[in-house]
Amino acid sequence: MNAAEELIQADEAQSTVVEVKITLQMKIMLNYLTEYGEMKDENLKELLNVKKTYDYLIACQMNENGLIEIEGHGAKNR
Repeated sequence: MNAAEELIQADEAQSTVVEVKITLQMKIMLNYLTEYGEMKDENLKELLNVKKTYDYLIACQMNENGLIEIEGHGAKNR
């Protein structure tokens, strides 16, 4: 066995499956995105009926879990 094969085997041994818990709010958001393709902060706040800070936290958590991609957040992109 060469060094490359050893590295591949070591990497495969360390690979783990990460289970992502999807909440009801995340499902609502994913359904909206499936239908419309994109969402603005105002739409998210209204759809989930939450404050702006909380909708941002949900979006960030979904982004970290690879469920969505956040593009153009901030005052310069509004």
